[in-house]
Amino acid sequence: MKNDRSQEVPPLNLKVGDTVHCNLDNVDAEIIRFTNGTVPWPMGRAKGSTRRGPASILVFGSLEKALREWAGPEVEETFGISRAQVTKLRRALNIFGETKGTAAYRRRLLKEGKNPAFRPPVQWTEEQDEMILSPDYSRKELSERFGVHPSTLYRRQQYLLNQLAQPADH
Repeated sequence: MKNDRSQEVPPLNLKVGDTVHCNLDNVDAEIIRFTNGTVPWPMGRAKGSTRRGPASILVFGSLEKALREWAGPEVEETFGISRAQVTKLRRALNIFGETKGTAAYRRRLLKEGKNPAFRPPVQWTEEQDEMILSPDYSRKELSERFGVHPSTLYRRQQYLLNQLAQPADH
């Protein structure tokens, strides 16, 4: 889904070599490059740093606000950063749980007839459990049939096997 959150981000009048204050590390940082998102966002290193390697995303202004308020996929697409980076940055900023934008994002996806990545727990039937335990079906085949990720099937299979291994009096 193409998001329209990029319109909420005011344009940055910055270029490579400029200095900005990164609120995450509380340092002034030199811009080394920009992300490839809908809104190119500065990446850089602390001013005067001799560190080599990849530049870090600089957290300030609109990105910091988005990390606190938007759904993860909106932050990823708008600013061109990975899901892992969004999670890492949120943890560093002490942002845990859902943001207020997550529920709105889910509603928007459902309204558009799309299945949001945020799924409720699967309600398994006895027939599905039998198929999961059967050697006649591959995890990939069942994944496509039930519309769940193969790792979900693996966890269910392990749960069922543990239940079978339990003594009957439990």
